[in-house]
Amino acid sequence: MAQQLDAISSTHSRAGLAVDSKKTKVLYLPSDSSPHPTFYISGNHLVLTEQFTCLGSIITSTCDRAAENQHRVNLHVNLMPASFRRLSKRIFMNRDLSTCTKMAIYNAICVSTLLYACEGWTPYCRQVRALEAFHIRCLQTILHVHWWDKIPHVEICRRASTTSLEMILLRRQLRRLDHVIRMPRNRFPLSLLYSELFCGRRSVGGQKRRFKYHIKSS
Repeated sequence: MAQQLDAISSTHSRAGLAVDSKKTKVLYLPSDSSPHPTFYISGNHLVLTEQFTCLGSIITSTCDRAAENQHRVNLHVNLMPASFRRLSKRIFMNRDLSTCTKMAIYNAICVSTLLYACEGWTPYCRQVRALEAFHIRCLQTILHVHWWDKIPHVEICRRASTTSLEMILLRRQLRRLDHVIRMPRNRFPLSLLYSELFCGRRSVGGQKRRFKYHIKSS
């Protein structure tokens, strides 16, 4: 890793550019046997972080998706940006538009943002339930129904001509998996999918859910 950082720094310097050490951080996955690493670039020490945002997704050192899922829900519910508020008033709460039109916009904007990069997720049941609750609230807004109407979630999905968010998530993951399996044998994603660790030991306590086991159960 240190050699790669030196190569990146030298390549940038030849092009007249410089790597900003204040914006460059190291996400370290801790191990019981290895000490914390120390990295430098252009003589400046890089800060170790436990959480990093890469391509719109939050990656943590514990590989937990709780922070990422909460960020996706907050993006539409709690933060409520002005653009989404205008979209809700003009489209989702507009009784002059058909449900089909509202669902097309909802799937294109809300679901795509909520499930961005979901092909590599390893979700737990509690995380799926949190996303599912937000999905049902959106469908209730589109269909102009309330919780006191006591309409089952299956009926809400049927009226909106859609499925549960868990089903949409599994479809996207299996579609991506089918694409990876069809890759040539020399491609890195295919090799990584079927690879296993040569050495190492299991951590103490309950084991974290792995992507491979999640796909098998799906």
